[in-house]
Amino acid sequence: MQRKSLEDLYSTAYSYWQVIQNYDGTKPEVRVFNPDFEHYGWHSNHTVVQIHNVDMPFLVDSVRMELNRREVAIHNINNCVMAVERDKKHQLVNVTTPKERSDAARMESVICLEIDRDSDPAMLDELRDTLASVLEDVQYVVQDFRELQDQVQVVKEQLKETDANNPEIKEARKLLDWMLDEHFIFLGYENVSYKHAGEKVTENADVKSRLGIRRLAADKKASHVLTDCERDFACNSDLVSFSKDTIRSTVHRPAYRDLVIVKQFDAKGKVTGAHRFYGLYTSSVFFAKPMSIPMVRRKVIQTLSECGFEPGGHSHKALVQHLIDMPREELMLASAQELQDTAMGIFNLQERRKACLFVRQDSSKRFYSCLYYIPAICTPLSYVAGFTSCWLTVSMRWTLRLTPRYLSRSCPVPISYSMWILNSRKMLISRPLKRAFWKCPVHGRMICRPI
Repeated sequence: MQRKSLEDLYSTAYSYWQVIQNYDGTKPEVRVFNPDFEHYGWHSNHTVVQIHNVDMPFLVDSVRMELNRREVAIHNINNCVMAVERDKKHQLVNVTTPKERSDAARMESVICLEIDRDSDPAMLDELRDTLASVLEDVQYVVQDFRELQDQVQVVKEQLKETDANNPEIKEARKLLDWMLDEHFIFLGYENVSYKHAGEKVTENADVKSRLGIRRLAADKKASHVLTDCERDFACNSDLVSFSKDTIRSTVHRPAYRDLVIVKQFDAKGKVTGAHRFYGLYTSSVFFAKPMSIPMVRRKVIQTLSECGFEPGGHSHKALVQHLIDMPREELMLASAQELQDTAMGIFNLQERRKACLFVRQDSSKRFYSCLYYIPAICTPLSYVAGFTSCWLTVSMRWTLRLTPRYLSRSCPVPISYSMWILNSRKMLISRPLKRAFWKCPVHGRMICRPI
């Protein structure tokens, strides 16, 4: 703002002052335009986005996320929250700071952005509609927040009534408590039932049970026949299943939405329905100890008990460390047997200087999880960067779009040791880089190839 002239600041403030004069608070007010002297009385070299909404969480994150998805550069972003008083016709009466607000005041959020200039009116209208849709998602999530949490409590009580002394049910109830303890951002919920007819299974969704983003679900069909892969995943004997949704979140973080499924069984042990909770794990989960996460610790304990190593011995401690170092999403999504196979594969690498790729198909058959382990490199670059070890985690969708995440114990800068290319749906090939330098696809910086 210090780089702007007083005239530009006044024009921007006056333009927004006109926006907030009349606002009923039922839906967000979004304006996307190119200011000029003829129509607006002021000029900007950028396209201006003005958003006025009732104050709630995730507003700025979600708007910025959508612009980044479109690869639109943000040159300036300003946000403030103010206490607003309005009359019965929603006309502005008074504006104060949040600390000085009266009982009649409502908290409203002001967001003003300057982005790359776009002169196409159709593109400006499309961007306005998309941002309004994103803010609508945020609104539904925030409005249903209490109901989503109450639904978790309802599922907990249903599990308790089923068999309060069953160890798996006890662990499932602890998982739901863990999710409520600020470890899961609830974005949506729905309840589904299954109708079995021989090998054919029909899923029937209770549309009235939908909360949050599921209220806006595009698939309004109440029922559909499951494919073989969907049937195997939906009807397995696990009480709780972890999965990933095929849709990226438009709220808070642009990741594929996490899915926690609590199943319902009849007296014969057949799956009759499921509670589906959509959301995102909070950042603290990715640094939490595996033994502190319910359901996950059962798989970790099973892996350690079946490895054949003496507790407290060198090999046992090394395996424990490998499990701690693994991404938390991998610990959740992998089955007990898959986790054991991967952990023992990592353990068997020992200190050998070789790269190794572990590929696992998700139980829902919609994703591939790829863990790429790269040995420590004793080069001047690694010495300066302070690397002791480095690994690369890659997640792959059925569409074969890869999302790399670089992880390292002591430095976030990735080592350019090798490159991987996609050869087919089931195979990944790793080969050394030929060039001395390459451009990091994540950070956009040039990285020197180790010699």
